[in-house]
Amino acid sequence: MIDGTFWSVQFKGAREVSAGVVIFTKGKIIGGDGGHTFMGNYNGDSNVKGSISVHPFVRGSDAMGMHSDYELEFSGTVGEKTMTATASVVGHPGNKLTARLTKVADLPSVRPEWAAAP
Repeated sequence: MIDGTFWSVQFKGAREVSAGVVIFTKGKIIGGDGGHTFMGNYNGDSNVKGSISVHPFVRGSDAMGMHSDYELEFSGTVGEKTMTATASVVGHPGNKLTARLTKVADLPSVRPEWAAAP
């Protein structure tokens, strides 16, 4: 249900609200927002858990109030078109965020332009 999917995400952290996109594929998470990249791992399907490394590429604060790289541990419940999740900063369990994700699309299994040339 979650593997091979593309989602938009809105999250509220300790300091502000932000939004971005994430892809869940083969146990990996890849995504970002206007100032950060997200990369991590997940397991589960209707109930999902995992960890995400957050890397800022634009100076300034973020929704969590962190100003350098950090790790999030998260858990969530996945529905057909929506997912809700909570996360906390590793080493700072009181620094939490809530997220609401909306499914955008299933990823194509094979794209013709990626096929080997004859």
